[in-house]
Amino acid sequence: MMDDIMTRPFNFRMPREVIFEAGCSALAASKAAALGAKRPVFVTGRSMAESAELARLLDGAKAAGMEPLHWREVEPEPPAALLYRAAADIRDFGGDCLIAFGGGSSMDFAKMAAVLAKYPAIRVDEMVGSERVPARGLPTVMIPTTAGSGSEVSAVAVFSFPEDKMKKGVASGNMVADAALVD
Repeated sequence: MMDDIMTRPFNFRMPREVIFEAGCSALAASKAAALGAKRPVFVTGRSMAESAELARLLDGAKAAGMEPLHWREVEPEPPAALLYRAAADIRDFGGDCLIAFGGGSSMDFAKMAAVLAKYPAIRVDEMVGSERVPARGLPTVMIPTTAGSGSEVSAVAVFSFPEDKMKKGVASGNMVADAALVD
């Protein structure tokens, strides 16, 4: 029985780069720039919106010659419908990279918003399940502020679907972050 478990195939996907170091969140602007960003969108929930650390990250992006936007409307257990508003705001701004700063909800949200911002015809409910995201979205950088979700290195995003009274997940290698900065 144990041999059977040990020989089952599996896929292991994670960001191209994971930096685990005190102070490494300061690299957010340079990592975004390396991905071609000039107009990064910082994605947070309301609780992180006024943090001194976020202000430092936004200032770093401006100092690097970027024009950042802060999208601060992520809710805990984010409803899938909110993603469409975020994606429209990102497109209207001309966002070219998403930098998630927060817990699992913010990071999951940014992964899916990156796809929807690049491909507006795609519907979230069509991607629920495994490997149903047809292509990579905008580049993403994840900066976790809580321990435990692992969203910064996972290929999974979970959203609430209030109309169905449940949460559903989307799992795809096309949603793995380009970089994770674990500060």
